[in-house]
Amino acid sequence: YCKPILFSGGIGGINNIHVKKNEPKKDMYVVKIGGPAYRIGFGGGSASSRDHNTQNYNDDINAVQRADAEIQNRMNRLIRTCIELDIGNPIQNLNDQGAGGNCNCIQELIYPNGADIHLDKIIKGDKSMSALELWISEYQESNGLLINPKDYDILIKIGERENVPISIIGQINDNGKITVYDGNQIVMNMSLEPIVGNQMPQKT
Repeated sequence: YCKPILFSGGIGGINNIHVKKNEPKKDMYVVKIGGPAYRIGFGGGSASSRDHNTQNYNDDINAVQRADAEIQNRMNRLIRTCIELDIGNPIQNLNDQGAGGNCNCIQELIYPNGADIHLDKIIKGDKSMSALELWISEYQESNGLLINPKDYDILIKIGERENVPISIIGQINDNGKITVYDGNQIVMNMSLEPIVGNQMPQKT
């Protein structure tokens, strides 16, 4: 049988003050909103870039996405409420979590300023996840954002109303580096410029 797929779109509107992301500033909180961490989409970026066969079957299974429409809807309502606060919007910068998980999402969010990130602050659905899995799994319905410390209370109130998990996982420190902690252990400490900037050698 044929399964038709319909893509429908329309004209939307956005307030001019929300067109551009605000730059990171020292002491801003790095916040995660949305679903808890699971071992979902682990290595999804690399799996989507290669031929699938029986030799990499287990890796491909780990990379499979599992969506949760309910938490996605709740998170969208939280973001929508913040936007409707107009100039009172607590969200200064927002980045969706895609391939590469927190590794990609958070590094882009804090660039070029730098921040300390604490993996133990991430809300976990699977408490057996390793530091690597927490850092790169592409679990669904999760976004990273920056807020000013003074706006934390209003964000928490909206999160409680919409039943959306919220956690502060770090803070902007202006040292130009990303330092990732797993408890008291440093698992990553690198300059952001070679990773997110234009210093990476280009493929030919």
